[in-house]
Amino acid sequence: MAEFHFYLLLLLIFALAALVPFGLGKLKRLAIPIVVGEILLGMVFGQSCLGILGDNESVTFIADIGFAVLMFLSGLEVDLSLIIPSKNQEKKALSEKPIAIAWAIFIGTVVLSLLSSFLLIKIGMDADIIMLTLLLSTTSLGVVVPVLKEKNLLGGSYGQILLLSALIADVATMLMITIYISWCSTGNLLPCLLIGIIFVVFAIVVSIGKKAVRSKAMPLFRDGTGQIMVKLSFFILFAFICLADALGIEMILGAFIAGLIISIISKDGSFKIQEKMDIIGYGFFIPVFFINIGATFDVSTVLHNKQAWILIPVLLVISFANKIIPAMIMKKKCSWGNTWAAGTLLSARLSLIIAAGAIALKMGLISDVVNSSLLLVAIISCTASPLLFNALCKNEKKGIEPEPLEEIVPTIMEEH
Repeated sequence: MAEFHFYLLLLLIFALAALVPFGLGKLKRLAIPIVVGEILLGMVFGQSCLGILGDNESVTFIADIGFAVLMFLSGLEVDLSLIIPSKNQEKKALSEKPIAIAWAIFIGTVVLSLLSSFLLIKIGMDADIIMLTLLLSTTSLGVVVPVLKEKNLLGGSYGQILLLSALIADVATMLMITIYISWCSTGNLLPCLLIGIIFVVFAIVVSIGKKAVRSKAMPLFRDGTGQIMVKLSFFILFAFICLADALGIEMILGAFIAGLIISIISKDGSFKIQEKMDIIGYGFFIPVFFINIGATFDVSTVLHNKQAWILIPVLLVISFANKIIPAMIMKKKCSWGNTWAAGTLLSARLSLIIAAGAIALKMGLISDVVNSSLLLVAIISCTASPLLFNALCKNEKKGIEPEPLEEIVPTIMEEH
């Protein structure tokens, strides 16, 4: 009976996931991203409204895999030719490189988050200043990637800057939160040094993978029912998730590194692995993740708290300002509309702030009202940010044009 109930839940989830594109297609003026539609439908059928969908262990398990696959696809999307410069790209000033711009946006976000956290605590907010700073510095890579993908922006420098900015914010804050929590709970930073092991394994696997791709045997496995690259991708994905878990690291880092590995070793594109993993991820696992996010959030518990009514607007303004102001640096590469769009999209916060907030609450680093307010801010921001981005972002040549082919080809040729 329990299994039948689980299948009914999956039936409803995939019915909703299939209906979202059709429903949103009729709302062309609003241009609501599919991600937002899935979250909102999850809230309607979840604990906040109808109560049909809820906290089901089996559905949560699939949703967790969906999150891991989403992070894997994020790593698969990264164009290393924009990070590791070719000979032509080295002539550019440092301030013009996507990776440098992404780091500048993140550093600016951290500084503004620290200042705003200091002011919030001064006026009476019950929270640890460092933890609150890190929570306000996060960005939801899981929201940014699908939105950029829907608008076909990931291939250009504009999309790559946003992808790298979201990646740096997610991974860097995750690492800093891990280190800070370890310090607060044990007073010992030695376990945090183990994080470097995952990068050593990354380098080893990339080296082995490149040699395997160049071998004469690999062309035999590129097509057919064997689908060895798909199987290998999932093997590397779960291998790095297990490694991350063994090292006490959040799975987001392991999943992303796994995707980056496959991106590097399949750079020639003959494996078509990105297309295949997109079909598996966005066709099955990822919709479960987003719908489950909305279904398991009970908005009534937040709205019944009087203090939250004051904190939510303040935190919401801060969460957008801390991203939009640093994103002004992108004005050198694109129009004002696309610059504002970049800041609003990077303001989306979801899984990391929710997970880290729960841990911080257990450790007494933030109060219950702060945690509840952050939860609702995450839901509002990940819903509003894509909408604002689609409204502001224009397909202007200056802002979204891909890197010239002659700059990317040399890097690919050098790597192979």
